[in-house]
Amino acid sequence: MQATCLGNPPHPMDPTEVLCRQCGALRAGFALGSYQVQSLLGMRPGCQAYAAKDQTGRTVVLKLFSSHRVPLHSWSVAENIAWQIRKWQHPAIHPILNSTQWTPDRSASIFYYVSIHDYVPGNLLHLLAFYARQQKQQFVNQQMLVSMLFPLLHQIGQALSFAHEQGVWHGAPMPTNILTDGKGQGKLADFGFARLIPPTSPYLPPEWGQGGPRSAEEAILSDQYIFALLCAQVLVDFCKLHDPMLRMMLQKGFHRQPEQRYPTVQHFLQELDGQLRRGTPSQSGVSFSQMSPSMSQIWQWSPSRSLSLDTPSMERKAPQAASPTHRELMIEGNKLYRQGRFEEAIKRYQQALKLDPRNATLWTSIGDASFALELYAEAIHAYDQALMYAPRDRDIWMNKGAALEAMGRKSDANKCYQQAQLLEENE
Repeated sequence: MQATCLGNPPHPMDPTEVLCRQCGALRAGFALGSYQVQSLLGMRPGCQAYAAKDQTGRTVVLKLFSSHRVPLHSWSVAENIAWQIRKWQHPAIHPILNSTQWTPDRSASIFYYVSIHDYVPGNLLHLLAFYARQQKQQFVNQQMLVSMLFPLLHQIGQALSFAHEQGVWHGAPMPTNILTDGKGQGKLADFGFARLIPPTSPYLPPEWGQGGPRSAEEAILSDQYIFALLCAQVLVDFCKLHDPMLRMMLQKGFHRQPEQRYPTVQHFLQELDGQLRRGTPSQSGVSFSQMSPSMSQIWQWSPSRSLSLDTPSMERKAPQAASPTHRELMIEGNKLYRQGRFEEAIKRYQQALKLDPRNATLWTSIGDASFALELYAEAIHAYDQALMYAPRDRDIWMNKGAALEAMGRKSDANKCYQQAQLLEENE
């Protein structure tokens, strides 16, 4: 009987294997322990997410982290944080259900850390896509949008603030980690585990450079950077609030210099609340429960079809008649990448390379887009070019290893993973 994987699109695969050699996704119908895997939710180098059913029929999310990508110490820290947070029972924090380790087969040199969570089908991007449709049909106006979306942002900010008071940082409070139940309650997911895979542009804090935060204090300010940037995207770009004072306070929240930001997320929230009260009427004439969509409605409007969040417009440069710079081309490529338009993104990156051929970030971006298109040979070539100019970049070695592994070249992949580990140990 022909077996297929859960990749997008699915591929025929060897029925005796668990992971597809072509794309790395699990085999359709596979049972991971007591969980029957149903579908692939998302995949990045080093991390995969699946919807699965447990023995009671409940739908859960399984997140698999490659042991080559995530060191044991980092996993142990993340796991301990996740279990610590579960005890808090905070209404705006999505807790872990369980965690374990899994090895595809006894001869495999790689194993996976697995985190298990309740399944919530809607996130902030789905919610915004739904409201974008409502706005297009003139069912909601600016005032309604603010009155419905700001409480959700406030809940997430309070969750961050509470965690920070306990000395815990998140690492990626961005749209895909903000879940919504369709009843006005937001939940911040992946505490502990989000820090294992750095956030992507535009949410990567500038102070992180080629690595992660250097201290818990810096990480807490980095959380504020990501959250403030998200608030700007929602309130300025989506809700079209253009009050100059609001823009100034948002820009302070995601200032490039950490010491120039607010002392805490709580200070940021208080200032944001004050600005909105001064600049926006407090009574919208509609309650969240009246306008809040059902989960089926949220899920219907896929963000890939309806919406893309980009760097806030207040950070973008005005159009110029002159030829675009390599940085502008790279930003445009990043936008196309986030929209899933990988071939167009590669073209922009290649245009940028003509202006700056020794830019390791551009070569890495081409590699990542090629990986997403499952053009693994092209991805490996791009990563090799990037390593010529940034040979000590651990992430490039890891990404090259993931591409080699996807091609079935496990021995070569292991060498890349080992090199990345050496670089991390020598930092």
